[in-house]
Amino acid sequence: MVCRLQQGLRNSNYPDRTTAQAIAALCVGGMVIARAMDDHKVAEGLLKASMTVALHLGNWDEFTESKREKARRPA
Repeated sequence: MVCRLQQGLRNSNYPDRTTAQAIAALCVGGMVIARAMDDHKVAEGLLKASMTVALHLGNWDEFTESKREKARRPA
């Protein structure tokens, strides 16, 4: 996962490997903690915050909310 993220990084301010590791930790950690929560509203907020920061770290900010919603929908 880290290698794949590292390949897709765009002009990061940190070494690519470090940024990729941080993004992977945010993605996995955010998901695990959110799934363990009983409050779905708080869990959704945590997932959104994790994704927002991960996208910012990778300089993928143009991946907007509407694109994320489309990606979640079944084909």
